[in-house]
Amino acid sequence: MSTFIPIIKTVISDPKVIIATVLIVIYFEIVTAVVRYRKKPPVKRRSHFSPPPVADEKPAESNAEGEKSEGEDS
Repeated sequence: MSTFIPIIKTVISDPKVIIATVLIVIYFEIVTAVVRYRKKPPVKRRSHFSPPPVADEKPAESNAEGEKSEGEDS
């Protein structure tokens, strides 16, 4: 067991092993990003031209101030 520790320390500190490990980690990060990528749904754009608002017509009797409504002659 005591002979393995210096060997493991030498292997781990080898620049080739460090570079290979970093490249593998970067590769897996890119692959997981590609797999999890979801395209955003298209945004529904509103039309700049909307239909005119519907005017609510009030009957002449509901005119509380006694003003003449359109079309009345008195």
